[in-house]
Amino acid sequence: MAILQHAVIELEAARNSLANLQASTDLEALDAHWRTFLRHLERSWFKAQAALKKHSKWQGWNERGRVEGLRGGKDALLSYLRNARGAEEHGIDPIAVQTRGGTVIDAVAPGGAIHIDELKYDGRSISIKSGQPLRIRIDAARYTLLDVVNHGKRYAVPTSHLGSPLSGSDPVTLARAGLAFYEEFLSQAEQEFGGAGKSPAR
Repeated sequence: MAILQHAVIELEAARNSLANLQASTDLEALDAHWRTFLRHLERSWFKAQAALKKHSKWQGWNERGRVEGLRGGKDALLSYLRNARGAEEHGIDPIAVQTRGGTVIDAVAPGGAIHIDELKYDGRSISIKSGQPLRIRIDAARYTLLDVVNHGKRYAVPTSHLGSPLSGSDPVTLARAGLAFYEEFLSQAEQEFGGAGKSPAR
């Protein structure tokens, strides 16, 4: 719909960022795609708001008030996404932490010394020879979202959205839920303001 074309473009960019986020195996790339997703998602809302406020019915539209309330703090996810973007754009504190993966080799007996006769690594696998039992733990690399501070207020990483628990607190889970919400919002706005007889206010 023409009136929402700029909001739709931004939402499509957010969708592309989510696809890149899902495909990322590198921590730096994942971080960049998360930040890009946040920016495009918020821009979509701002572009929709800028277009729709030209309509006389916008201020009285129930969905407008509901969404603004949810974004303002009534919904943990939408409030977090909004303020994570604000913290990323205007703040200096980190919004996520990157933890490098690695391999930990430990003695099975607590406090015991480790003796390794031979250790080989071919770039894919590790081979260890030892005369004692060892415990090997492989820690995957992790990208963990942090609580964010925006305008002096702290917003916790959300665990729920619209009254239901989220399946996780990772960027992909939050991005999917946020994207679905704004897709539905734009669809409702198109139905409300895009039809015949709903001309902008003069």
